[in-house]
Amino acid sequence: MLPLSSLHQLVSVILFIASLTLGQQSLPCSNTNPCRRFRVDELYNEPTFYQSRARRLDITMSVEMAEIRFDWLKIWRRTYNGAIGGPTWMVYPGDTLNLRLENKLGPNPVNDTGPNTYHKPNTTNIHVHGLHISPEGISDNVFLTVEPGAVQQYQFNIPEHHPAGTYWYHPHFHGSGNFQVSGGMAGLIIIQDNPYHFDTPYELRMVSCPLNCNHDMQMLIQPTLQYNENALPNIFGEIQEQIQDDPLFRNEQYAVPGADGNLAQWLFNTTNEVNYFTVNGQLKPRMYFRAGQMKRLRFANAGGAHALELEVISLSNGRKCEWREIALDGVYLPSPRVSRTGQSLVLPGGRVDWLLRCDYQGVYQIVSTVKPLNNPTMGQFDRFSGVLATVQVYGGSVAFPLDFPLTLPPRPQYMPDLRYVGDRERDQFVVEMGTRDGLNREQFPADPSIRIRHKMQLGRLQEWTFVNPNPFLLHPMHIHVNHFQVISYNKYDGPIIYNPAFFAPPDDGPGGMPQNQTGPPPPEPVERFVDQNGDYCEYQYDGFMLEGQTPARANLSSVLNMLGHDTRYYTGPGFLGYAEIGEYRDTIPIPPLSNVTIRFIPTDYTGRVLVHCHNTVHSDQGMLLNAEIVPAGSSTAGARVPSNNVYPGTCHPGDWYPGVPNLPPPSTIASTTTEPTTTTTESTTTTTTTTTPTTTATQQPLDFLAFATWLLTNYPTNLADYFRNPNIYHDLYRQSLSG
Repeated sequence: MLPLSSLHQLVSVILFIASLTLGQQSLPCSNTNPCRRFRVDELYNEPTFYQSRARRLDITMSVEMAEIRFDWLKIWRRTYNGAIGGPTWMVYPGDTLNLRLENKLGPNPVNDTGPNTYHKPNTTNIHVHGLHISPEGISDNVFLTVEPGAVQQYQFNIPEHHPAGTYWYHPHFHGSGNFQVSGGMAGLIIIQDNPYHFDTPYELRMVSCPLNCNHDMQMLIQPTLQYNENALPNIFGEIQEQIQDDPLFRNEQYAVPGADGNLAQWLFNTTNEVNYFTVNGQLKPRMYFRAGQMKRLRFANAGGAHALELEVISLSNGRKCEWREIALDGVYLPSPRVSRTGQSLVLPGGRVDWLLRCDYQGVYQIVSTVKPLNNPTMGQFDRFSGVLATVQVYGGSVAFPLDFPLTLPPRPQYMPDLRYVGDRERDQFVVEMGTRDGLNREQFPADPSIRIRHKMQLGRLQEWTFVNPNPFLLHPMHIHVNHFQVISYNKYDGPIIYNPAFFAPPDDGPGGMPQNQTGPPPPEPVERFVDQNGDYCEYQYDGFMLEGQTPARANLSSVLNMLGHDTRYYTGPGFLGYAEIGEYRDTIPIPPLSNVTIRFIPTDYTGRVLVHCHNTVHSDQGMLLNAEIVPAGSSTAGARVPSNNVYPGTCHPGDWYPGVPNLPPPSTIASTTTEPTTTTTESTTTTTTTTTPTTTATQQPLDFLAFATWLLTNYPTNLADYFRNPNIYHDLYRQSLSG
């Protein structure tokens, strides 16, 4: 037993330490004394807005660093006009919008890491996402650059027939777009309904600007406080390091108590749970609605890498609010609809408009909830789970209660129903989400003026197929200038991206070693295409280097269950990850191992058009391609459809590609160091791109018995194609005889 004097000393030490701890906890929360919780429930605020007058809107916006505060946390961010969430532009069809964009940021880091990496954090530009306007000149030209200290004048001429709806703007410089968007640079564009037009139903007029803006709620949702590992792949602090942001903006200068050492590491720490989206720059704002009052909510996912799965939940009375989807990506649906999943999926870059009515007093929340039921279509795509806003519904009678309208304004004439076009002439094109964050077997070129991958004539029907060979990730695909209609979900029989790091060992033998092989197995490529049997594809991607022997068969048993979207679209589960057939969209989810057909007609504008994944992490790293709209009747020759003569979506010789009757065997593939020579021919149904072969077989009479044996051995499933295009197969047979 300790002597009494020693006990007194021990108690004194304990009390002293406790007083220090309590004193530390009693200190106000700050960047040097961070707290795990933030004060929320601020009253909902609309963004600042600019309204056009006399068919014109003149705006000056500055890109500048600003200190932003969330409760106790102070952070530095690149902003429009000094705020998270830029001002809303409110215009009408037929208006002209003049924007003076002033870049007041400092110089870029000296060590530029180059294209398809995070680089140039202080170079910017602007994209008006979803607007049907020109992609050329000083309009929606994402190839313009606004360097630090520079000023760029933009002019956006909105056509008279442009649909009213919810759109948005954001930076689009290749290399810093994701960083700037994730940091808070974004704002809404609202093309307002004509309240006096006979196509605008009374119920919509009563909850929409310009006459009833108090019921028209803007919801610019941004990943402003995504710091810890739950925010993968878009941890803001990590991107700051990769893009070489100024250390003063990384929060490393603030020392904090405990093992983290500084505020940057404290924010990274998953246990501190700093992973929030904001609404109009606010953290979980509170809105007040009268019971029975209809509201219009305009949601925009102005984030880079996370999907939102929106719904309304009750916290008090167990009663539900009623809501209907009325528009997607700025385009009205034929009539208000109930979501077949009870949620609305809003992809990065996507928008959805709701009509919402809560008939009972109580407290409700607008939340994004990740549900495993959606995994068959969403795969491992990152989805935010958390509270976005609180709705306090109070009592009192509504003088003129509204019901949901029976119809909504029609689509413009340049968005016709293209589901039933018969044998109408069309161009076909395939867009394949590929390896190494590339599209159509290669990454975006350093010089964006080269490598036009597809050319299309103004006014000519386009039929594109999106194919996603990734067995894990959904990709949100976006096309600039023209919205497109969802036509069908088709059986996917294409290649699969195989990365040994993510799969079980091949099934050929112990440890993945082929049964007939002795010694150590050959080194495996990091990533490659395989067919659905697991066999190595002869057609790979730009830059692929095969070392050693042909790899062993891949074990795909863990991912083949992701196939079947052609039937799952109708039967479920996982409806949320599908855009509904017939919808017009500008951003569409392409589920893992899926094949989706879209159609559209390029209208009004010519010029280069970007096609890219709107997971902006992927697009900054190279998942983009250039297409081009040319005047009607102009030549579409010169497009680089294949990558080094490898067509997207193909794996083996004889695989299907639209307009190419039969693909050559690998022995006729051109060198990867040269561009292929292409010619363009027109047929009655497709614009067909064919590649000039690098070898020519000597013409000789066919031994048809020997030829039939060769055909059935090498192309047993291509007999129908042979009868359509026999000369192609005859030439291939002669080539095989010549060596």
